[in-house]
Amino acid sequence: MKIFTRIFVFFLLVVALNYGSLQVVGFFHSVSAAGAEIDPVAARQTARAAAQEFLFHTWPAMAAVITLVSALIAFGARLLTLLVGGALAVGTFLVMHRSLVTYQERYNPISAQVTPSTPQPASESAPAKPPKPAKPTLLPVTATGELASPGVYYLLSAATVPTKEGITGLPRGTKVTLVKPGIYLSSAGKLSLSETQVTNDLGKLHSVVTNERLSQEFLRTNAEAELQAQAHEHEQAIARAKAQFASIPKVVNLKPGRNGARTVPVQINGGITRDFVVDSGADGVAIPSGAMDELMRNGSLTESDFLPDITMATADGSRLKRKHFILHSVKVGETTVANVEAVDTGSNGTYLLGMTFLIKAKATYDTANGRLIFNP
Repeated sequence: MKIFTRIFVFFLLVVALNYGSLQVVGFFHSVSAAGAEIDPVAARQTARAAAQEFLFHTWPAMAAVITLVSALIAFGARLLTLLVGGALAVGTFLVMHRSLVTYQERYNPISAQVTPSTPQPASESAPAKPPKPAKPTLLPVTATGELASPGVYYLLSAATVPTKEGITGLPRGTKVTLVKPGIYLSSAGKLSLSETQVTNDLGKLHSVVTNERLSQEFLRTNAEAELQAQAHEHEQAIARAKAQFASIPKVVNLKPGRNGARTVPVQINGGITRDFVVDSGADGVAIPSGAMDELMRNGSLTESDFLPDITMATADGSRLKRKHFILHSVKVGETTVANVEAVDTGSNGTYLLGMTFLIKAKATYDTANGRLIFNP
Protein backbone atom coordinates (compact mmCIF):
# COMPACT_ATOMS: atom_id res chain seq x y z
CA MET A 1 0.00 0.00 0.00
CA LYS A 2 2.96 2.35 0.57
CA ILE A 3 3.93 1.97 -3.07
CA PHE A 4 0.37 2.71 -4.17
CA THR A 5 0.29 5.79 -1.92
CA ARG A 6 3.59 7.06 -3.34
CA ILE A 7 2.42 6.63 -6.93
CA PHE A 8 -0.88 8.31 -6.16
CA VAL A 9 0.96 11.27 -4.63
CA PHE A 10 3.23 11.34 -7.70
CA PHE A 11 0.13 11.35 -9.87
CA LEU A 12 -1.33 14.35 -8.04
CA LEU A 13 2.01 16.16 -8.26
CA VAL A 14 2.16 15.66 -12.03
CA VAL A 15 -1.42 16.92 -12.39
CA ALA A 16 -0.55 20.06 -10.43
CA LEU A 17 2.61 20.64 -12.47
CA ASN A 18 0.79 20.22 -15.78
CA TYR A 19 -2.03 22.49 -14.75
CA GLY A 20 0.40 25.12 -13.54
CA SER A 21 2.44 24.84 -16.75
CA LEU A 22 -0.64 25.45 -18.86
CA GLN A 23 -1.59 28.45 -16.72
CA VAL A 24 1.90 29.92 -17.11
CA VAL A 25 1.83 29.35 -20.89
CA GLY A 26 -1.59 30.95 -21.05
CA PHE A 27 -0.32 33.93 -19.06
CA PHE A 28 2.68 34.50 -21.32
CA HIS A 29 0.50 34.17 -24.43
CA SER A 30 -1.88 36.71 -22.95
CA VAL A 31 1.08 39.08 -22.48
CA SER A 32 2.14 38.44 -26.10
CA ALA A 33 -1.42 39.01 -27.19
CA ALA A 34 -1.42 42.39 -25.48
CA GLY A 35 1.74 43.32 -27.45
CA ALA A 36 0.09 42.22 -30.67
CA GLU A 37 -3.01 44.34 -30.00
CA ILE A 38 -5.14 41.27 -29.19
CA ASP A 39 -7.49 41.23 -26.20
CA PRO A 40 -5.33 39.74 -23.39
CA VAL A 41 -8.42 38.71 -21.39
CA ALA A 42 -9.68 36.66 -24.31
CA ALA A 43 -6.24 35.09 -24.73
CA ARG A 44 -6.11 34.15 -21.04
CA GLN A 45 -9.59 32.67 -21.20
CA THR A 46 -8.50 30.66 -24.23
CA ALA A 47 -5.50 29.34 -22.29
CA ARG A 48 -7.71 28.30 -19.40
CA ALA A 49 -10.10 26.59 -21.78
CA ALA A 50 -7.15 24.61 -23.15
CA ALA A 51 -6.10 23.64 -19.62
CA GLN A 52 -9.63 22.52 -18.77
CA GLU A 53 -9.88 20.44 -21.91
CA PHE A 54 -6.52 18.88 -21.09
CA LEU A 55 -7.55 18.05 -17.52
CA PHE A 56 -11.07 16.81 -18.20
CA HIS A 57 -10.42 14.90 -21.43
CA THR A 58 -6.84 13.68 -21.41
CA TRP A 59 -6.27 13.01 -17.75
CA PRO A 60 -9.30 10.75 -17.03
CA ALA A 61 -7.86 8.18 -19.41
CA MET A 62 -4.43 8.66 -17.87
CA ALA A 63 -5.89 8.27 -14.38
CA ALA A 64 -7.44 4.93 -15.32
CA VAL A 65 -4.12 3.70 -16.67
CA ILE A 66 -2.25 4.93 -13.61
CA THR A 67 -4.77 3.25 -11.27
CA LEU A 68 -4.36 -0.06 -13.11
CA VAL A 69 -0.61 0.22 -13.06
CA SER A 70 -0.67 1.12 -9.36
CA ALA A 71 -2.65 -2.00 -8.58
CA LEU A 72 -0.10 -4.10 -10.44
CA ILE A 73 2.76 -2.37 -8.68
CA ALA A 74 1.19 -3.02 -5.25
CA PHE A 75 1.61 -6.77 -5.86
CA GLY A 76 4.81 -6.68 -7.90
CA ALA A 77 8.49 -6.56 -7.20
CA ARG A 78 10.65 -3.50 -6.58
CA LEU A 79 12.19 -3.75 -10.08
CA LEU A 80 8.75 -3.69 -11.61
CA THR A 81 8.04 -0.59 -9.52
CA LEU A 82 11.07 1.21 -10.91
CA LEU A 83 10.27 0.25 -14.52
CA VAL A 84 6.63 1.22 -14.31
CA GLY A 85 7.45 4.43 -12.43
CA GLY A 86 9.97 5.44 -15.09
CA ALA A 87 7.55 4.60 -17.89
CA LEU A 88 4.86 6.56 -16.11
CA ALA A 89 7.14 9.59 -15.82
CA VAL A 90 8.11 9.42 -19.52
CA GLY A 91 4.48 8.98 -20.55
CA THR A 92 3.41 11.91 -18.40
CA PHE A 93 6.09 14.12 -19.97
CA LEU A 94 5.01 13.13 -23.48
CA VAL A 95 1.34 13.77 -22.69
CA MET A 96 2.18 17.17 -21.19
CA HIS A 97 4.32 18.10 -24.23
CA ARG A 98 1.61 16.99 -26.63
CA SER A 99 -1.03 18.94 -24.73
CA LEU A 100 1.09 22.08 -24.96
CA VAL A 101 1.58 21.56 -28.70
CA THR A 102 -2.16 21.09 -29.09
CA TYR A 103 -2.74 24.34 -27.24
CA GLN A 104 -0.28 26.12 -29.50
CA GLU A 105 -2.05 24.85 -32.61
CA ARG A 106 -5.67 25.14 -31.55
CA TYR A 107 -5.89 27.85 -28.91
CA ASN A 108 -3.07 30.25 -29.47
CA PRO A 109 -4.68 33.39 -30.94
CA ILE A 110 -1.26 34.81 -31.76
CA SER A 111 -0.36 32.03 -34.18
CA ALA A 112 -3.35 32.88 -36.31
CA GLN A 113 -2.13 36.41 -36.83
CA VAL A 114 -0.44 37.28 -40.07
CA THR A 115 2.58 39.52 -39.83
CA PRO A 116 1.49 42.77 -41.44
CA SER A 117 3.44 43.72 -44.52
CA THR A 118 5.34 46.95 -44.64
CA PRO A 119 2.99 49.59 -46.05
CA GLN A 120 4.12 50.99 -49.37
CA PRO A 121 4.19 54.72 -49.83
CA ALA A 122 1.15 55.99 -51.60
CA SER A 123 1.86 57.18 -55.08
CA GLU A 124 -0.07 59.57 -57.19
CA SER A 125 -2.75 57.46 -58.83
CA ALA A 126 -2.87 57.71 -62.59
CA PRO A 127 -6.12 57.28 -64.53
CA ALA A 128 -7.01 53.68 -65.28
CA LYS A 129 -6.06 52.50 -68.74
CA PRO A 130 -9.23 52.29 -70.84
CA PRO A 131 -10.12 48.76 -71.97
CA LYS A 132 -10.10 47.88 -75.63
CA PRO A 133 -13.56 47.42 -77.18
CA ALA A 134 -14.74 43.91 -77.92
CA LYS A 135 -15.00 42.89 -81.55
CA PRO A 136 -18.59 42.90 -82.80
CA THR A 137 -20.46 39.71 -83.66
CA LEU A 138 -21.23 39.92 -87.37
CA LEU A 139 -24.39 38.57 -88.91
CA PRO A 140 -24.17 35.63 -91.30
CA VAL A 141 -24.73 36.68 -94.91
CA THR A 142 -27.64 34.46 -95.93
CA ALA A 143 -30.11 34.72 -98.78
CA THR A 144 -33.81 35.22 -97.99
CA GLY A 145 -35.18 35.03 -101.48
CA GLU A 146 -36.50 38.59 -101.38
CA LEU A 147 -34.97 40.21 -104.47
CA ALA A 148 -34.44 43.82 -105.50
CA SER A 149 -35.83 45.36 -108.68
CA PRO A 150 -34.51 43.87 -111.91
CA GLY A 151 -31.04 45.16 -112.77
CA VAL A 152 -30.44 46.56 -109.27
CA TYR A 153 -27.57 45.09 -107.26
CA TYR A 154 -25.63 45.89 -104.13
CA LEU A 155 -21.94 45.53 -103.33
CA LEU A 156 -20.94 42.65 -101.05
CA SER A 157 -17.41 44.00 -100.75
CA ALA A 158 -15.83 47.40 -101.06
CA ALA A 159 -14.82 48.56 -104.54
CA THR A 160 -13.11 51.52 -106.20
CA VAL A 161 -14.00 53.62 -109.24
CA PRO A 162 -11.32 55.52 -111.22
CA THR A 163 -12.45 59.08 -111.96
CA LYS A 164 -10.86 62.24 -113.34
CA GLU A 165 -10.32 63.54 -109.83
CA GLY A 166 -8.72 60.29 -108.69
CA ILE A 167 -10.08 57.10 -107.20
CA THR A 168 -13.44 56.98 -105.39
CA GLY A 169 -14.10 54.27 -102.86
CA LEU A 170 -17.45 52.53 -102.59
CA PRO A 171 -18.35 50.79 -99.30
CA ARG A 172 -20.21 47.53 -99.01
CA GLY A 173 -23.96 47.87 -99.57
CA THR A 174 -23.56 50.52 -102.27
CA LYS A 175 -26.30 50.34 -104.89
CA VAL A 176 -25.16 49.66 -108.49
CA THR A 177 -27.08 49.06 -111.71
CA LEU A 178 -26.25 46.29 -114.17
CA VAL A 179 -25.20 47.69 -117.55
CA LYS A 180 -24.05 44.44 -119.06
CA PRO A 181 -22.54 41.29 -117.65
CA GLY A 182 -19.56 42.27 -115.51
CA ILE A 183 -20.15 46.02 -115.92
CA TYR A 184 -22.11 48.04 -113.37
CA LEU A 185 -22.96 51.71 -112.98
CA SER A 186 -22.58 53.46 -109.63
CA SER A 187 -23.06 57.07 -108.56
CA ALA A 188 -19.30 57.55 -109.08
CA GLY A 189 -19.16 55.93 -112.52
CA LYS A 190 -18.84 52.56 -114.22
CA LEU A 191 -16.83 49.72 -112.72
CA SER A 192 -16.12 46.08 -113.41
CA LEU A 193 -17.39 43.57 -110.84
CA SER A 194 -17.66 39.82 -110.63
CA GLU A 195 -20.85 38.04 -109.61
CA THR A 196 -19.40 37.25 -106.18
CA GLN A 197 -19.00 40.97 -105.44
CA VAL A 198 -22.67 41.89 -105.88
CA THR A 199 -26.09 40.61 -104.86
CA ASN A 200 -29.69 41.45 -105.56
CA ASP A 201 -30.92 39.52 -102.47
CA LEU A 202 -32.27 42.00 -99.91
CA GLY A 203 -31.59 39.59 -97.04
CA LYS A 204 -27.92 39.49 -97.95
CA LEU A 205 -28.00 43.28 -98.33
CA HIS A 206 -29.36 43.72 -94.80
CA SER A 207 -26.65 41.46 -93.36
CA VAL A 208 -23.90 43.21 -95.29
CA VAL A 209 -25.09 46.73 -94.34
CA THR A 210 -25.45 45.75 -90.66
CA ASN A 211 -22.00 44.16 -90.61
CA GLU A 212 -20.53 47.20 -92.31
CA ARG A 213 -22.05 49.48 -89.68
CA LEU A 214 -20.82 47.27 -86.83
CA SER A 215 -17.35 47.13 -88.32
CA GLN A 216 -17.16 50.89 -88.76
CA GLU A 217 -18.36 51.46 -85.20
CA PHE A 218 -15.73 49.02 -83.94
CA LEU A 219 -13.00 50.76 -85.91
CA ARG A 220 -14.07 54.15 -84.60
CA THR A 221 -14.33 52.91 -81.00
CA ASN A 222 -11.02 51.10 -81.27
CA ALA A 223 -9.35 54.24 -82.61
CA GLU A 224 -10.78 56.26 -79.72
CA ALA A 225 -9.55 53.63 -77.27
CA GLU A 226 -6.08 53.75 -78.80
CA LEU A 227 -6.04 57.54 -78.46
CA GLN A 228 -7.15 57.25 -74.84
CA ALA A 229 -4.46 54.62 -74.22
CA GLN A 230 -1.84 56.91 -75.70
CA ALA A 231 -3.12 59.79 -73.55
CA HIS A 232 -2.99 57.48 -70.52
CA GLU A 233 0.62 56.54 -71.25
CA HIS A 234 1.44 60.20 -71.77
CA GLU A 235 -0.11 61.13 -68.41
CA GLN A 236 1.79 58.33 -66.70
CA ALA A 237 5.04 59.49 -68.27
CA ILE A 238 4.34 63.05 -67.09
CA ALA A 239 3.54 61.79 -63.57
CA ARG A 240 6.78 59.77 -63.47
CA ALA A 241 8.75 62.74 -64.73
CA LYS A 242 7.16 65.03 -62.13
CA ALA A 243 7.89 62.55 -59.33
CA GLN A 244 11.47 62.17 -60.50
CA PHE A 245 11.90 65.92 -60.84
CA ALA A 246 10.38 66.54 -57.40
CA SER A 247 12.91 64.17 -55.82
CA ILE A 248 15.87 66.13 -57.22
CA PRO A 249 17.19 69.00 -55.10
CA LYS A 250 16.80 72.38 -56.79
CA VAL A 251 19.92 74.50 -56.96
CA VAL A 252 19.92 78.30 -57.27
CA ASN A 253 23.26 79.98 -57.85
CA LEU A 254 23.86 83.20 -55.95
CA LYS A 255 25.31 86.42 -57.30
CA PRO A 256 28.28 88.14 -55.68
CA GLY A 257 27.29 91.29 -53.81
CA ARG A 258 29.06 93.99 -51.85
CA ASN A 259 31.50 93.19 -49.07
CA GLY A 260 31.62 89.53 -50.02
CA ALA A 261 27.89 89.00 -49.55
CA ARG A 262 25.88 86.74 -51.87
CA THR A 263 22.54 87.85 -53.32
CA VAL A 264 19.64 86.15 -55.06
CA PRO A 265 16.57 87.56 -56.88
CA VAL A 266 13.49 87.18 -54.66
CA GLN A 267 9.88 87.84 -55.61
CA ILE A 268 7.67 88.89 -52.70
CA ASN A 269 3.86 88.76 -52.63
CA GLY A 270 3.80 87.90 -56.33
CA GLY A 271 4.73 91.46 -57.21
CA ILE A 272 8.06 93.20 -56.77
CA THR A 273 11.38 91.39 -57.26
CA ARG A 274 14.56 92.51 -55.52
CA ASP A 275 18.06 91.15 -54.89
CA PHE A 276 18.20 89.85 -51.30
CA VAL A 277 21.36 89.16 -49.32
CA VAL A 278 21.35 85.53 -48.17
CA ASP A 279 22.21 85.51 -44.48
CA SER A 280 21.85 82.26 -42.54
CA GLY A 281 22.74 84.21 -39.41
CA ALA A 282 19.68 86.43 -39.70
CA ASP A 283 16.55 85.33 -37.87
CA GLY A 284 14.09 86.25 -40.57
CA VAL A 285 13.32 88.15 -43.74
CA ALA A 286 13.81 91.91 -43.80
CA ILE A 287 12.92 94.57 -46.35
CA PRO A 288 13.39 98.37 -46.37
CA SER A 289 10.52 100.76 -45.63
CA GLY A 290 10.28 101.73 -49.30
CA ALA A 291 9.53 98.14 -50.35
CA MET A 292 6.96 97.78 -47.58
CA ASP A 293 5.23 100.97 -48.72
CA GLU A 294 5.24 99.76 -52.32
CA LEU A 295 3.59 96.48 -51.28
CA MET A 296 0.93 98.45 -49.42
CA ARG A 297 0.29 100.65 -52.41
CA ASN A 298 -0.25 97.73 -54.78
CA GLY A 299 -2.56 96.07 -52.24
CA SER A 300 -0.51 92.91 -51.67
CA LEU A 301 0.21 94.00 -48.07
CA THR A 302 -2.69 95.23 -45.94
CA GLU A 303 -3.23 96.29 -42.34
CA SER A 304 -4.49 92.79 -41.48
CA ASP A 305 -1.04 91.39 -42.37
CA PHE A 306 0.73 93.36 -39.63
CA LEU A 307 1.77 91.81 -36.34
CA PRO A 308 2.77 93.63 -33.14
CA ASP A 309 5.94 95.69 -33.55
CA ILE A 310 9.19 94.12 -32.43
CA THR A 311 12.24 95.69 -30.82
CA MET A 312 15.57 95.12 -32.53
CA ALA A 313 19.08 95.77 -31.19
CA THR A 314 21.46 97.71 -33.41
CA ALA A 315 25.24 97.46 -33.70
CA ASP A 316 25.80 100.37 -31.32
CA GLY A 317 23.62 98.77 -28.65
CA SER A 318 20.57 100.95 -29.14
CA ARG A 319 17.12 99.41 -29.54
CA LEU A 320 14.64 100.32 -32.25
CA LYS A 321 11.03 99.35 -32.85
CA ARG A 322 10.35 97.86 -36.28
CA LYS A 323 7.22 96.94 -38.21
CA HIS A 324 6.48 93.23 -38.14
CA PHE A 325 4.26 91.67 -40.82
CA ILE A 326 3.48 88.57 -42.89
CA LEU A 327 4.54 88.21 -46.52
CA HIS A 328 2.01 86.04 -48.34
CA SER A 329 4.63 84.56 -50.66
CA VAL A 330 8.38 84.58 -51.01
CA LYS A 331 9.70 82.99 -54.20
CA VAL A 332 13.30 82.05 -55.00
CA GLY A 333 13.86 80.25 -58.29
CA GLU A 334 11.07 77.66 -58.57
CA THR A 335 10.45 77.46 -54.81
CA THR A 336 7.67 79.49 -53.23
CA VAL A 337 7.08 79.69 -49.48
CA ALA A 338 3.81 81.06 -48.11
CA ASN A 339 3.24 83.15 -44.98
CA VAL A 340 6.79 84.23 -44.11
CA GLU A 341 7.36 86.63 -41.23
CA ALA A 342 9.32 89.77 -42.14
CA VAL A 343 10.39 93.07 -40.59
CA ASP A 344 10.94 96.60 -41.81
CA THR A 345 14.63 97.63 -41.74
CA GLY A 346 14.02 101.36 -42.20
CA SER A 347 14.47 103.72 -45.11
CA ASN A 348 18.13 102.82 -45.63
CA GLY A 349 17.80 99.19 -44.71
CA THR A 350 18.80 96.16 -46.75
CA TYR A 351 16.98 93.18 -48.16
CA LEU A 352 17.80 90.10 -46.07
CA LEU A 353 16.80 86.49 -46.67
CA GLY A 354 17.13 84.75 -43.32
CA MET A 355 16.11 81.65 -41.44
CA THR A 356 12.33 82.07 -41.45
CA PHE A 357 12.47 81.50 -45.20
CA LEU A 358 15.35 79.00 -45.32
CA ILE A 359 13.77 76.66 -42.77
CA LYS A 360 10.34 76.66 -44.41
CA ALA A 361 11.88 76.18 -47.84
CA LYS A 362 14.13 73.31 -46.60
CA ALA A 363 17.03 75.23 -48.11
CA THR A 364 20.72 74.75 -47.38
CA TYR A 365 23.14 77.62 -47.86
CA ASP A 366 26.24 76.23 -49.59
CA THR A 367 28.63 79.05 -48.74
CA ALA A 368 31.65 77.34 -50.33
CA ASN A 369 30.04 77.22 -53.78
CA GLY A 370 27.77 80.22 -53.42
CA ARG A 371 24.41 78.56 -53.94
CA LEU A 372 21.13 77.65 -52.27
CA ILE A 373 20.09 73.99 -52.35
CA PHE A 374 16.34 73.39 -51.95
CA ASN A 375 15.73 69.84 -50.75
CA PRO A 376 12.52 67.99 -51.73
